[in-house]
Amino acid sequence: RQLYIPREFAHGFLVLSEQAKFLYKVDNGYAPESELCIRYDDPQLAISWESWGIAPEELILSDKDLRGISLADYTASLL
Repeated sequence: RQLYIPREFAHGFLVLSEQAKFLYKVDNGYAPESELCIRYDDPQLAISWESWGIAPEELILSDKDLRGISLADYTASLL
């Protein structure tokens, strides 16, 4: 299965199984200084983790996800 994600398109994924493989095919080298991360729990996104049967405190997050910014700040950074 494949999913096309255009450049500068915010995206993320939630793994509900014990393991998952997620491979990226990209059009350029990795540039962490150009990367932004939107907070998984931003109120503006209004994601109901409980509707997936997951308590927010059960989520296992990367350091990058924990340092995410608000959607408003992300949108402002694109201007």
